[in-house]
Amino acid sequence: MLSLTFADCTPLYLFDENKKIIGNIHSGWQGTTKKIAKKAIQFMKEKYNCNPKDIICVIGPTIRKCHFEVKQDVRDIFYKEFSYMNNINDIIEFSEETKSYFIDTVEINKNLLREEGILEENIIDSKICTVCDSNIIHSYRKEGEEAGRNTALISLI
Repeated sequence: MLSLTFADCTPLYLFDENKKIIGNIHSGWQGTTKKIAKKAIQFMKEKYNCNPKDIICVIGPTIRKCHFEVKQDVRDIFYKEFSYMNNINDIIEFSEETKSYFIDTVEINKNLLREEGILEENIIDSKICTVCDSNIIHSYRKEGEEAGRNTALISLI
């Protein structure tokens, strides 16, 4: 069994049914900019000879674009790393109202998974926002320093 804890970061659950290999990835905003999802799939391919077409990835609850609000400095880090993505202008949007940026780290992770050969139908998004749904799951952005942590578990049985 693999476990990790998170508050607003993105948990990525990986499963290769043919090879019986699992992964549990903590992709915070910094891990996302360092392309940890891509590196995890590369590791599975190199270490366990996994075929990316056989890997299923579930994207767990995370802070969504509707609430992942950042200033210019963080926006610039994301733009530098991901400007090559065709949908970058949908991923990073400027808000005139708040004079800040909203970033879709879920879409970035989906793009990274697809770049490594994960099939679209094998990317399953929970669609749960830790901020919008903070009544059922913890959110650091919503609760602050006293926020609890969520646990992501994946196991082979």
